[in-house]
Amino acid sequence: MHIVNNTKNARLYLVILLAFLDSLYVVFCLKVDFFMLEISLMTSVIVSFNLYLIFDYVRICCEYNVDESGITAIWPGKIRKNYKWEEFVDIHTYVAVARHSRDELLLCSTIPAKEVEPGVIWWDWVRRHPFRVLYFDQLTPQEKERFYAFVPRE
Repeated sequence: MHIVNNTKNARLYLVILLAFLDSLYVVFCLKVDFFMLEISLMTSVIVSFNLYLIFDYVRICCEYNVDESGITAIWPGKIRKNYKWEEFVDIHTYVAVARHSRDELLLCSTIPAKEVEPGVIWWDWVRRHPFRVLYFDQLTPQEKERFYAFVPRE
């Protein structure tokens, strides 16, 4: 079973944000007369923010191959990590809460889930553990059923 998380939205978000940020920086540097120290400082801030956005994109745009042996996570750039079913501490559906949204996620976690209340977790907690917590956010009920068919019964 092949699963792709919200890749289209993430690409669009990243391209728009990077283009806007970098063009704003170039225009700002051309219009204003800065000293070398100020330009160096602003450049380092922009570069670090770009690296953060690229890492966020790589974290979000993950594909998964699910089979009887486990889950293979594939990040952009062909970075792969295989997870065996025995490695997961928690395979469960949660409601992930962010500031303005509540999303239903199927979580496969190699660490215990940090629940706010039973069945509810923070989105930020999921985002802070990209290689230990795998999440599936756009599964249909049929895809969930197929997914759980691969999970070994204890």
